Amino acid sequence: MKPQKHFKKHYAKLRFEAWFFSILSGLITGFGCGFITALITWFTKLNGLLLALIVIAGVTLITAPIFYFTKFRLTAMKNARRLDSLGLEERLVTMVEFENEESVIAHLQREDAKAHLAKLKTSSLKLKIKPAMLASFIVTFVLVSAMLTVTILSQAGIIPSGDELLEDAIEEAQEVYFSVTYEVEDGGYIEGEADQLVLQGSNALPVVAVAEEGYVFVEWDDGRSKPGREDTEITDHVIYIAVFELLIEEGDEGSDDSDESPNDSPNESENASQSRPGEDSDSPSSAGGKYEEANQIIDGETYYREVLESYKELLRERLEKEGDQLTEEERAIIEAYLGIV
Repeated sequence: MKPQKHFKKHYAKLRFEAWFFSILSGLITGFGCGFITALITWFTKLNGLLLALIVIAGVTLITAPIFYFTKFRLTAMKNARRLDSLGLEERLVTMVEFENEESVIAHLQREDAKAHLAKLKTSSLKLKIKPAMLASFIVTFVLVSAMLTVTILSQAGIIPSGDELLEDAIEEAQEVYFSVTYEVEDGGYIEGEADQLVLQGSNALPVVAVAEEGYVFVEWDDGRSKPGREDTEITDHVIYIAVFELLIEEGDEGSDDSDESPNDSPNESENASQSRPGEDSDSPSSAGGKYEEANQIIDGETYYREVLESYKELLRERLEKEGDQLTEEERAIIEAYLGIV
């Protein structure tokens, strides 16, 4: 039975509706494939926009006829159900079911259905899109549009490509950090961040070993003689220890020998307290801790307290003149060090 036999009046509109839904289903499929294509090309150097548009058009042209002939093609029963939904109360479905029945009741039913169908205006047959199909169309359209936008911006160099983001993620996951620890023995403390976690190959933050009152900085346990340090290109876990030494003031040494021995004569004691001819009054024999090796600077013969104030003043002047070239952290470390020494 040909569907246009009873539904010739409405056949053109029903056919348009069937093809509309077929093309809409094809577009949904094409948009989905286009989204996948754009996503894949985002990770490559291919022209994602052009390739995605070709895929959308090709998939739509191929799948729309398939949807029509497999799902939306017109049949007498489909037409009857569609027209009955307009208020004919299943008259047309019954007519199609009993099309070959020759009984009086079947004949009367067909006549009644044909009469109501004749009264049905074609304008009442309005296109109805199912909510699920409409939602699928909107979602796939938004997805493919967004992905195409990302692809275009990536190719223009405005945003990174997918492979660049993937490489960054892998590198970040593979990043190795090492601990850098600065410790002190008795007599001082660390100015700066004593416990640091440094990315492999990067530099640690600067620190300064500051001596407490009554102590003097000697060296770091790795041999560095300067109290300030900034370790570079860290490739392993390390611990550095600052070594300090108790400061021996003038006159401290030999204090236990200040008492005269009972066997010493008064003349010998008097002679021992006087400088020998030709000897400097600040000779090691009379100066105690002043001539300790740890308390000598520059030429190995100058006591650090004799030049300490002049060097501190010189450092303050340079800090005022060149302080804008230092970071806040470096400036704070230097000022703290000046306050200690």
